[in-house]
Amino acid sequence: MEQTIALAQSGIWRQVNKNLVRLSFLIGIILLPFSTHLMGQVLVAGVMLAFISREWRQKWPVTSAQRTTFWVVIFFGMIFLGVFYSGGTFKSTLNGFFRCSKVLYFIAFFPFMIQKSVRDFILNAFIVSVLVSIVVIVGKFVDEPLVNAIDSSFLVGVCNFFVLRKFFDNNQWRWMYGILFIVISSYLLLYNIERTGYVMFFGGLATFFWQCYRWKGMVAGALLMSSLIGGLYAFSPTFQLRINLAAQEAQRYITNEHKGSVIAARWAPAVVAETQDEHQVLGHAVIGSLFESYQAKQGLLDLRKWFLFPHADIKDSSIGLRLGFVQYSWREIKKHPWIGNGTGSFIDVYRAGGGPGLGEFLLPHPHNEYISVWFQLGLVGLALFLILQWVIWFESFKLPKPEQYMLQGLLVCFALLGFCNASLTVNPSGNLFILMTTLFLASKIQERKYL
Repeated sequence: MEQTIALAQSGIWRQVNKNLVRLSFLIGIILLPFSTHLMGQVLVAGVMLAFISREWRQKWPVTSAQRTTFWVVIFFGMIFLGVFYSGGTFKSTLNGFFRCSKVLYFIAFFPFMIQKSVRDFILNAFIVSVLVSIVVIVGKFVDEPLVNAIDSSFLVGVCNFFVLRKFFDNNQWRWMYGILFIVISSYLLLYNIERTGYVMFFGGLATFFWQCYRWKGMVAGALLMSSLIGGLYAFSPTFQLRINLAAQEAQRYITNEHKGSVIAARWAPAVVAETQDEHQVLGHAVIGSLFESYQAKQGLLDLRKWFLFPHADIKDSSIGLRLGFVQYSWREIKKHPWIGNGTGSFIDVYRAGGGPGLGEFLLPHPHNEYISVWFQLGLVGLALFLILQWVIWFESFKLPKPEQYMLQGLLVCFALLGFCNASLTVNPSGNLFILMTTLFLASKIQERKYL
């Protein structure tokens, strides 16, 4: 009798523990657009519960059999090794290690995501969460942005692709997903001022055309997207302003480089508007004060004034800053090209070398994930990072069609984000990629066999 009670209690605890792990995963997904700090705490708690769970130990053979698991372990091993030769301070090294350790979410949560109903519920929760964040942003219910605007654009762009895929894969609720796609697309292209959102939208759209018609679809899609871009440029002042600004930033940067301008640590002075008091600063080097101007609710008129203001240093612009960060990072990469400067070393090594930053703010990464990985883990780490993405792409073809398509769209958006920001290191974009990859790849397992 006592043995039966003990077995029953063990079974109850096992089910409770499993549900707590899933709940932490769900809450982490919901918090993605709202609170990076709380999201991290919830997910770490979920990882701890997962690793002590009997459920996780029993299904370890299933997890370890995944090719993705092997490359996650290898990449994490390089991250761990980088701690021992890091050129950063103890604090920076530890912070960098924990930021990159999010790749372990895949190993921790994978066996708990096999059940299809759980995966569907979590995916829908993510879509609802992003929609709520859009309402909060558009309605200006908060004074401060919920998360970094670039990361927010990535989340919304990925969510938009998921909705598009659900529109074509879900007959019952197709009308609803069609409306949601129009709403989210309108937000990305007409309200949102972050060009990252444009990249995510058109990157996802190109992936969709490729999935439907392969390379023929890409040609047709390119024509349709060109028409869409032309229409947006003609009728949307915000879209036109951002595209014009991107073109001018790139042109001015190239022109300045050809003139032999030298990147120096003092290249990011505050920009003072001539029409204002000399102590009133339009902004510092953060995206050339353009984003700060928008956040201050000065409106498109002030953005246009900034755009026409001829005395701003090109390094104060979004594209100029990124190109400069990459160029200066390359100087440090050449010193240790094979294994890099170590995990979490970027802030301290970059600053010690006199690299330009964002005013008084210490640059946490070069706004390019590939350069960031190469800087810290060398060519070996970069190769492992690229192999991991390739393996995920290869494994996606073994999934059921809906999950296959959505994982491919996620991976394309993640890869594109890496060229304009730190896609893995920074939260919540890195968390979204790892968590959703876990969710979709779990669909490969035969559910009835392992539940």
